[in-house]
Amino acid sequence: MMTTKGLARKTLEEKSRIGLKSICVILPLFGVTWVLGAFSVNEDLVMFQYLFAIFNSLQGLFICLFHCFLNKQVKQGYHHYQRRRKANRSNIIVSTDTSNYDKHKRQQGNSNGISKQSKD
Repeated sequence: MMTTKGLARKTLEEKSRIGLKSICVILPLFGVTWVLGAFSVNEDLVMFQYLFAIFNSLQGLFICLFHCFLNKQVKQGYHHYQRRRKANRSNIIVSTDTSNYDKHKRQQGNSNGISKQSKD
């Protein structure tokens, strides 16, 4: 979200909006986890230790989810990749079909030539 190349073309308002969005996603994710970590120091509250372990282990999943799978640019890139891949498959099938057609025509031409020679 905050890459140098992407931010160079954006206005100050767009930069602020992107930064605010990043803060709104990452701060609760890390903040809640470490608040639970601070409470887990007390041995009497075992529940906070379990919650800290669960939230801490899920941080990577949430980061991947919010910054990769739910990112508009990543979705657009993936759809573009799928369209290119589908177009390449279509081209391969068409070229394979035409090459088989050419081989078939050549074989027919050769068999006709052989049969003419055998008749002579």
